Amino acid sequence: MSSGRGLPKEQSVKAILSWPCWQVNGEFNHDLFRSFSGMFNGKGLPKEQEVNALLSWPVWQVNRRFNHELFRSLSSMFSGKGLPREGDVQALLSWPIWRVDGEFNEQLFRSFSSMFHGMGLPQEQQVNAILSWPCWQVGGAFNHELFRSFSSMFHCKGLPKKRDVDALLSWRCWQINGEFSFEIFRSFSSMFHCKGLLKEVDVQAVLAWPVWQVNGEFSYELLRSFSSMLNGRSLPIEADVHAIVSWPCWQLNGQFCSGLFRSFSSMLSGKGLPKEQEVNAILSWPCWQDNGAFNQKLFRSFSSMFHCKGLPKEQEVKTILSWSCWQVDGAFNHELFRSFSSMFCSKRLPKERDVQAILTWPVWKVNGEFSYELFRSFSSMFSGKGMPKEQEVNAVLSRSC
Repeated sequence: MSSGRGLPKEQSVKAILSWPCWQVNGEFNHDLFRSFSGMFNGKGLPKEQEVNALLSWPVWQVNRRFNHELFRSLSSMFSGKGLPREGDVQALLSWPIWRVDGEFNEQLFRSFSSMFHGMGLPQEQQVNAILSWPCWQVGGAFNHELFRSFSSMFHCKGLPKKRDVDALLSWRCWQINGEFSFEIFRSFSSMFHCKGLLKEVDVQAVLAWPVWQVNGEFSYELLRSFSSMLNGRSLPIEADVHAIVSWPCWQLNGQFCSGLFRSFSSMLSGKGLPKEQEVNAILSWPCWQDNGAFNQKLFRSFSSMFHCKGLPKEQEVKTILSWSCWQVDGAFNHELFRSFSSMFCSKRLPKERDVQAILTWPVWKVNGEFSYELFRSFSSMFSGKGMPKEQEVNAVLSRSC
C-alpha cells in the first residue's frame, strides 16, 4: 500500500490494524487484509469508513455469509486500482454468463479474475465471445479444466486470441494414444502460469527427456511433481531434473519413492526445486520414525498442511506432535491427526487451543463416544477451508432429510 510512498508511521499502522472490520471469528483475517492491500498497492493507506462501507455491500453475501472467495476475485482484478464501485460489481455479477445450471459459477468467475488481475473489470461482450469458442467444448460440454489452464497462463495478461488457442491445442505433443492429454497440458500450463503461451518446440523437447520414463512408460506423476514446484517458473533444465531424481534420499527399499517425492513437491509448489541437503536434513528428523521405520503417512499429513508454504521447521513439527489431544488410549491417533491436516491443507499448522476446543464439542458424541467417522466427514467437507464453526455443524446435523 505504501509502495513508492516511503515508510509508514507507526501510529498509522497500529490504528489500521486495530479496526474491527479485520476481525473474523475473533481473529485478524490476513486474507481479507491482503485483498485490500492489493487494491491499494501504491495508493497509500485506506480509510476505515471506506473499508467498512465496501464490506457491508449485500453483493458479497452468499447463503447469508460473506463470501471471501468472491471478494478475493474482485480484489484481484482491482489490484493497484483502488476500490471498485458497488454499481459496477452488482452489474458484473448479474451477467447471465456466470450462471451454470442456475447457480453462479465461482470457478468460471475466478478464471476471468485471474486473467484480469490488475486490469479492472472485463466487458460482458468479451466474456460472452470467448466462452462461445468451439475449442472449449469437449464431449459436447464446456471444459472448465481446459479453460482454467489457459487462464493460468494468461494471469495478468488479459484474454488470449482465438487463433493462438486453436493453434496450441492442435499440437501433436498433447496426443497420447490418439487422445488429448489434459494431464500433460495442465502440467505445462502450471509451469507457464503468468507467462503466456508456450512454444511447441520447447514442449516437444521436454517431453522427449528419458528421465520421464519409468519401467518403460512415461511417468505423468513425475512430470506433475516437477510442474508443481515450477509453477509460474517456466520449464525445467534437463540436467537439474536428472540430478534431483538421482538423489539417494528418494530411495525406499531400493526403489524411487514417488509418494515421498510428491510430498516435497507439494510443499514446494511454486517455490522452485529443493536442495539436497535440506531434503536430507528433514528426512533425518527422529519425529518421522514410528517403530523404527519412516512414517510416510505422518509425513504426508505435514506436507498437506504445508502445501505451497515451503518446508516445515523441526521445532514446530515436534511441538504439534507433542500435544496431548492426539493421544487416544495412550497412543498417537493418526486418523485424528489426518483429519486436521485435511482441513488445514495449505494453511500451515493449527493452534492447540483451537484443536482442543473443537474436540470437546458434544456434537461429535454418538452413544457416548467420540465418532471419528462423523468427524472425518466434516474434515473432508472442510478440506483446505480450516475448521468449521460449532453452530454450522449443529445446524447440518439437525436437518431432517
